[in-house]
Amino acid sequence: MKPYDDTVGKDYDSYQQYRVVMDSFASERIRDDYIETIKQLLQGDYGFMCQNDHEPDFETVWSSIFDLKSLAIYRA
Repeated sequence: MKPYDDTVGKDYDSYQQYRVVMDSFASERIRDDYIETIKQLLQGDYGFMCQNDHEPDFETVWSSIFDLKSLAIYRA
């Protein structure tokens, strides 16, 4: 897939975002109220997620949470 990689070396800190998610799920942060906790995670309360202030040409369009028990979808 390398020939189709148009990122030109910019990954928009995706590894840092990945680490925040994985660390949050490994810690005690994710509790019984999953929807509210994941909303806080996506807002950046637990570390860098989508605050791309340093990159004016790149914005997060939306973030989604899928609740498989109630079949609800939350978008922000």
